Amino acid sequence: MNENTLETVNKRPRLSPQPTFAPWIPAPESAIADASLFWLPVSGFPLRYAERQWLLLFLERFSAALTQSGKLRCEHFMQQNEIRGPLHHSYHQYKERCVIYPGLGRSMSGGTTLFPPDGAPATQPEENEKHGERIGQSLLWFANKQPIPQRELFAGYGGFIALFLPPDPKPKVRPPNMAISPALRAAHPAFQRFDVEQIVSGTAARLDAFLDRSKTLFGSDLAHRAELRRMDFVLPLLDSATVFGASPEERSLYFELFDVYVGESRKDKGVVLLFQKPEYEQVMLDVVATMPPAEEPVRR
Repeated sequence: MNENTLETVNKRPRLSPQPTFAPWIPAPESAIADASLFWLPVSGFPLRYAERQWLLLFLERFSAALTQSGKLRCEHFMQQNEIRGPLHHSYHQYKERCVIYPGLGRSMSGGTTLFPPDGAPATQPEENEKHGERIGQSLLWFANKQPIPQRELFAGYGGFIALFLPPDPKPKVRPPNMAISPALRAAHPAFQRFDVEQIVSGTAARLDAFLDRSKTLFGSDLAHRAELRRMDFVLPLLDSATVFGASPEERSLYFELFDVYVGESRKDKGVVLLFQKPEYEQVMLDVVATMPPAEEPVRR
């Protein structure tokens, strides 16, 4: 992105001075002028039942509003280290019905958190791992388009990420037509255990252009690392400290890959939502206006 484009983005018009995004808390324009950053406070992870139901409903309506025109599509990711406890069994059952690709999540930069909960001191970047250099955290991409089951299974546990990206510019590779008779499906154990059609379509998704694009944008400095060769994609892991501490040029890289980022953040004790285009503020306002009141988070 050149300097003229950045200057235009930095001067982008905002909506009315007092839009009602509640329960989402917007970052003040004086703190970040070239993008819109929001925080949804929660009581902790995993979310309490009422908090999780509200978040699932918001994600359903927000996703529908953003994708209905066909100009954006939604992709779901999960931080692998959050798949534990009650999620462990659910994940291993689900992966038999979905193609899942490994990737890398990186904390690109960061300073003090913009939304310290309960007036607590702002957090500083974590120290490097004592047991050796880490280049990031393991991420999983759910390649099959099953948004409702994926949100219901994985949202609310501290590691769920939804990215809204433009459609894949590459021509679609049509998976082979699998004419499986009801008799064969009933008789063969593989068809009873696995969703073969979903596996075939998910395998074709590995050609999606955003995978290589993400590695170019966020992993070019790791080209010499063996770990990167085992990863299909690289994404920034965003929290308020990372977004707030980044330069406009660094933030502009986010939006070369995706238009909207929604991610659970343990550092922020909540969910962060980030976008750059002003029209998404109106989409968000319209969706929030349809939502039932959110329950006040209970601080743990």
